[in-house]
Amino acid sequence: MVPTEKGWFSSGRGALSQIGGPDLLSPDPGSVRAMRKTHSLERQVLLIDSSSVHTQETNQNQPPTPSYRTHLASLHPEEFQLAAETIFYLFPDETDSTRQSFQNCRADAWFVRRKSTGEVRVHSRHCRNRFCPFCSQSKAAVISHNVFDWVKTLDRPKLLTLTLKHSAAPLDQQLTHLYDHFRTWRNRAPMKKEIKGGIWFVQVTLNPDDYTWHPHLHVILDASWIHQKVLSDAWLKVTKTSQVLDIREIRSAEKAAGYVARYVARAGDLRTMPVDYRAELYHALGRRRSCGAFGSARKAKVMDRPVYDRSDWENIGSFSLVVSLFHTVPEAREIYMAWRQNQPLLPGITLLATQHALDWDTGDLHDSRSPPAENQPNLWGAHATCIHG
Repeated sequence: MVPTEKGWFSSGRGALSQIGGPDLLSPDPGSVRAMRKTHSLERQVLLIDSSSVHTQETNQNQPPTPSYRTHLASLHPEEFQLAAETIFYLFPDETDSTRQSFQNCRADAWFVRRKSTGEVRVHSRHCRNRFCPFCSQSKAAVISHNVFDWVKTLDRPKLLTLTLKHSAAPLDQQLTHLYDHFRTWRNRAPMKKEIKGGIWFVQVTLNPDDYTWHPHLHVILDASWIHQKVLSDAWLKVTKTSQVLDIREIRSAEKAAGYVARYVARAGDLRTMPVDYRAELYHALGRRRSCGAFGSARKAKVMDRPVYDRSDWENIGSFSLVVSLFHTVPEAREIYMAWRQNQPLLPGITLLATQHALDWDTGDLHDSRSPPAENQPNLWGAHATCIHG
């Protein structure tokens, strides 16, 4: 995936229609029943059987998925299934806050429109669990875009891989050693002088033969040329046991962004791990960072999320309302297709009046957590909200 000036969003083209009509204020009974059914489905999405998940629609006339959560799950069904299985294994109590946060991630979602451009995005609440594929992909997209811009300013960026000697030690212990060794190594000569900065990512693999862990670090470096043997010898002096090190030049910003998208999205391939090993991985990562920046990369703020102008965004209706009225209300279809096809939406096309009427008349349709204010959506809460293309 290669970033564009607009970000990491789908593209295409869709039609726009005029606003208005009595349907906005007085939805027909069939639409209300559809809304009830869709809202019920959205609230019941806890774990999706991969056999029931469809891939992203290619036919524009196909009905959309009932919730933003199910839409995202359909894009990565196996990864979502494994993550959910792991979270449920770790937190069997249905009332556990971590489990509930994961289950509700992206379930509450609203379409928002950028007033200055007409761009439509989805605003949703998120869990920020490192095993959540939705949150991981979102984080990877942001950092990849930043790294793309940063690497373009470098003369000769490099990709470094650092490993430890094979060991049967617990993963938590190996990660502690790996992080400590890396910190010590980069602060020694000649690395401290020649390496100006970088962004690092931890990756963990599981040996399928003896089920031992193999953690390693990938680092995108802003650095002068250093002979590999010099780096390897320095790594051996720090670790005492490992001399395995690989360094190669990155020839394009697109490749650097591709590395980031691959490594940041997941610290390990859950498909290769039995559920108890996935649990060990979860606990070993714990409160550790799985990626970080230092030196020139930190100054470039490659880990920072973009800052949005609150006054430039407006809420135009909940995801569940828009998809439930997709076939019956033209405005709902225009909103959805503008989002899917990354096309601007004309001013005034909104379902807020319908949303307010449904919330007022049918209490069971009201989301457990209210959407943002009409003129100033809360898109910037560090732990509560997230916006996406």
